[in-house]
Amino acid sequence: MNIMIFISGIFSLSGCFIHIFFGDVDIVSLKPSEDQNKIKKWIKTRCGWHWISFDLLAFGLLLIIISTTDIFKQENILLLLSGIYFLGYSMVWLMVLLLERRPKNFVFELKQWIYLLVIGCLIFGGRMVN
Repeated sequence: MNIMIFISGIFSLSGCFIHIFFGDVDIVSLKPSEDQNKIKKWIKTRCGWHWISFDLLAFGLLLIIISTTDIFKQENILLLLSGIYFLGYSMVWLMVLLLERRPKNFVFELKQWIYLLVIGCLIFGGRMVN
C-alpha cells in the first residue's frame, strides 16, 4: 500500500465532506431573497460549488483505490494527472486571492489553496515511491 497516496485520498474525501456539510452553509447564507436573476446566479454558484464536492469525492475514491489495489495498469499516468489537477486547483485559488487585491492576510485566512497543494504534493511524493 502506498501510504502517501492513501493519505491524499483520505484528505480529498475529508475535503469533500467538509465542502458539502460546512461549506454549503456559507453558500446558503448568500441566497438572495426575491430577485429571480440573482437567484439563478446563486443556483449556478451552488451547483458549481457541489461540482467541486463531487471532484473531491471522485478523486478521493480513485486515490484510495490506487493506493490499496492493482486494478489500474497505468496508475502512474492517473497519479500524474491527479497531481497536476490538485496543484492546478491550488494555483487557481492562490492566483484569485492575489488578484483580488484584498488584504494580503486573505492568502492565509482562506487556506483551501494550501490544503489542495498538500494533496497534490502527497500525490507526487507517492508517485515517486510507487
